Amino acid sequence: MKDKTVLGIHQNFVAVLTYLFDIFAGVLLLIFEKENKFVRFHALQAVIVFAILYITQFVLHIFPLFGGLLSWAVSIIALVLKIFLMYTSYKGQTFKVPVIGDAVWEQINK
Repeated sequence: MKDKTVLGIHQNFVAVLTYLFDIFAGVLLLIFEKENKFVRFHALQAVIVFAILYITQFVLHIFPLFGGLLSWAVSIIALVLKIFLMYTSYKGQTFKVPVIGDAVWEQINK
């Protein structure tokens, strides 16, 4: 069945898991899921998006006061983005995060 994955679970649910457990699940699915492009897209997008957000938070913590406030704002943005991406992937949609999503799409569809 086309919608199944290497885990034997429907692709929409696996895509949700890539955002729920972001970098960890994304890397594992990129290693093990070789056929399903829907899952591979969401896994790679999750890895890149959340790696950038986590690195940004880490760097912001270097700066006293304003860095902490900005880091908190990035945390809120990350949470909202995570929930939105989980929702769209559960619905079977391929939402491309601006700039990153297009690069991921090209990489997956090579």
